[in-house]
Amino acid sequence: MEIPFKLYPIHIIQDRYNGIYSKGDWLAISRYHEYRDSDIENDPLSDDCSARNFWLGPVPKWIGVGNTPNEALENLLSKM
Repeated sequence: MEIPFKLYPIHIIQDRYNGIYSKGDWLAISRYHEYRDSDIENDPLSDDCSARNFWLGPVPKWIGVGNTPNEALENLLSKM
């Protein structure tokens, strides 16, 4: 699987809330450093209410979800 350079770096982490809101155990986040430096209203890695609100809306292209690390990465790549 070839990963486009524009997605780097990609961080693959376990979902803080074990998939309760995201429907997957793992998250693949493209350009994680830019995401963490931004001030988004609802943060999927923050408090319970913010995470719930994030996943209730449309999931952005910069985050992939899966039950394994590979599934999360494949989900991210399928959005590009």
